[in-house]
Amino acid sequence: MESFLSHDKCDPNVLSQSSSHNDEVDRSLHMPGMSILHMVCSKLFCNLDNEQQLLILSQLLSERYKLDINLQVDYGHCAHKVPDNRLLLEGMTPLMLAIHHAVDTATILLLDKEDIDLNLTTKKEKNSALHLLFSVSTFHVAQKQNYLMSILKHKPKIMRNADGKTPLDLLLELLANQNSTVLSQCKSLLVQYMIDNPDMKEYGQAESGEQVSKLTSNQDDPTHLLPKPGF
Repeated sequence: MESFLSHDKCDPNVLSQSSSHNDEVDRSLHMPGMSILHMVCSKLFCNLDNEQQLLILSQLLSERYKLDINLQVDYGHCAHKVPDNRLLLEGMTPLMLAIHHAVDTATILLLDKEDIDLNLTTKKEKNSALHLLFSVSTFHVAQKQNYLMSILKHKPKIMRNADGKTPLDLLLELLANQNSTVLSQCKSLLVQYMIDNPDMKEYGQAESGEQVSKLTSNQDDPTHLLPKPGF
């Protein structure tokens, strides 16, 4: 990989094109619309151990290669039709892919970057990295609190996704399905962040085009979601 990246004509920020439909082996590995950093942060590299992942990612994220860590998956220039199950990945940054596929090493390293952009969203579902963190399939519950604290250090906006849900909505749904002390602590952290940073609420438009006038009826002032004193 190092020899490939050091080639004079290599641009590590170029997004790959879709492979031939006749090449089943290549198709199973090829990830159209993605840069090399996207690929390393996806499940394609999840079979590597932590030491191998750390070595590859440390090289990629060094100043030498000038990778755009906020580059988004883009299928616009793919030569062949992208499978439906991959359309939800469009718009994902390397960090979003790392969270989506629960790749710890990549998540830790990318969240440590000062220029990481936490306000980008996926194309179809309008999910931010914070939304993805509280999706059911990502990371063990015990890990979510550490990543939440790292994300909040970057002062992300609190946004609605295409379903009109904020990250707090998704977190409350998780809590409704599993009684977890860690998730309760995540709720307190996120609610306190929203109270302390009211200017970080961004009211966009719903997918239908209807103007969203407030976050949700119970989140414009989420103070009541904080734990009561003594509990």
